[in-house]
Amino acid sequence: MWDFITSSVIIFLGFIGVMLFKVFSIPEIIFLILFGIFLGPIFNFFNFSNISSVLPYFTCFAIAVLMFDSGLRLKIERLFENSKLIYLSLLSFIFSFSVISILFKFLFNFRWAISLAFGALFGGCGNTVLLTLLRSMNIKEESLTYFSFELAFSNILSFIVALSSLNYLSMGMVKIVESLKMLFTQFSAGMMVGGLIGVLWLIIIYAIRREEYFYILTLAMLIAAYSFAEGMDGSGPLASLIFGFIIGNYERVGRIFGFKFDVHEVGSIRYLLGGLHSEITFLIRVFFFVILGLSFTVASSFEFLFGLLITLLLFLCRLFVMLPLTIKREFSYEKYFFYLNVGRGLATAVLSFIISSQLSDLSNFILNLSIYVLIFSNLLMSVLVKLTLRELTPVVSVK
Repeated sequence: MWDFITSSVIIFLGFIGVMLFKVFSIPEIIFLILFGIFLGPIFNFFNFSNISSVLPYFTCFAIAVLMFDSGLRLKIERLFENSKLIYLSLLSFIFSFSVISILFKFLFNFRWAISLAFGALFGGCGNTVLLTLLRSMNIKEESLTYFSFELAFSNILSFIVALSSLNYLSMGMVKIVESLKMLFTQFSAGMMVGGLIGVLWLIIIYAIRREEYFYILTLAMLIAAYSFAEGMDGSGPLASLIFGFIIGNYERVGRIFGFKFDVHEVGSIRYLLGGLHSEITFLIRVFFFVILGLSFTVASSFEFLFGLLITLLLFLCRLFVMLPLTIKREFSYEKYFFYLNVGRGLATAVLSFIISSQLSDLSNFILNLSIYVLIFSNLLMSVLVKLTLRELTPVVSVK
């Protein structure tokens, strides 16, 4: 019974968090984590153990949906028309990822696989908060496209690197060459399953495109793709990514099979994939941030200070990469927002539970550190965005 009560309270708190974000322009991530901390460790209304039993299953579902969402955001035409998107996103991730990985390696003397997992945990800037804010402003479509692409690309890289590092650790004393072969087999199987099921579902979509419950059936196929891939010792996350990529580019991929979607059908499919999918991702977002708050344990001040250090390093990495690349480009005032995209998001929350479950000796450290980085990075981004908007008030208008 407590599982259901806890879940219902979490969903209700999620709605409150969104309302507070609209009022104060402070990311709901911060409110949701604080809600969890107050309800759990401080006042003991709820216990993390009450819902930890379903966490592994919900984590798998969250990975599938997140990778599916990233696949939906990757549009074929944007990849070919603007290769700069890939270059900027990749460079930003690699630099942040490398700095954090090296920090953990030489500060704690972890194995490189563990350090790389931490680098992936904090290296990706997959946060929808800044994108949501920019959509309400007079921002060029090119900039919105970049932030949307970086969100998707960053999530993909974070999950692939983190899960690959954990898989390597689980292989024990296997040689590097053998482990790379096994990882390649996993990736290949996952991509094959995701591609086959994606194409199959695209054919079915065309046949039932005027029927109801389209998104629910798509969600069922997503779970099937993830499960089949994992059952074949493949990569479920990659299967979900490829499945989402095919469905997200249904018009272009459909032309290969001679499918023709009229304007009304395209609008209906976009609504179902956009509106209903956002409801599912909202539920996952709320669940993981509040649960992360419930998992908080009071420890030494080192985690607090180290979380602050990581946040500052991530901001400096962002400036170091973006400043030379945007200073001569025609982004006008929008270039300032490129520097400020330091807030970590749902990918960090989900990965924190995955990594902590694999590295049980470091579980409390990983979860607490993730909480601090999520709060500090989003708080820093929120403050900097407000200061930037104050300076740019004459040129920035809100829609």
